[in-house]
Amino acid sequence: MKYLLFLLLVPVTFGQSIQDRVNKFEKPKDYAVSYDKFKKQTLVSFSATFKSAKYRMGDMYVSVGAFIDDGDGDVQFVIGFSRFDRQPFNRPDLRLLINGDVMCIETDSIKDHALIKLTTTQMSQLATAQNVEFQIENFESKFTPQMLLAIKNLNTLTKPQ
Repeated sequence: MKYLLFLLLVPVTFGQSIQDRVNKFEKPKDYAVSYDKFKKQTLVSFSATFKSAKYRMGDMYVSVGAFIDDGDGDVQFVIGFSRFDRQPFNRPDLRLLINGDVMCIETDSIKDHALIKLTTTQMSQLATAQNVEFQIENFESKFTPQMLLAIKNLNTLTKPQ
């Protein structure tokens, strides 16, 4: 009997749409969900504005997202940085201080925005962190509790194992 109950629950749990899963997040209206019919891919993202005492040119717009492939359910996590002053990045390598441990992620983006791909391992480390500070070029700040919650929520969108 317990196996039958399990089999009946599995399609309900794993058969939910991405929007249904996002609707279960705390404050689901803070997330943007968009579908690209040409790539057959859904993007779920969360964005916030950060200030830095060391960076005098303005604020930084930071977005974290998950691209979910329709076919196999694979997820590609990204984190994007964009300057409000629209100045291009010279060396946009991302340095994270996660619970006191340093993680450096290189990128080759040299535009007015930096889009950095995260591995599932890196995203999992971020999702379990209590404290995350970041540095990109000379801009430094700390992820807010809302950004950390968004990272944890997005990390739940990985396909079931």
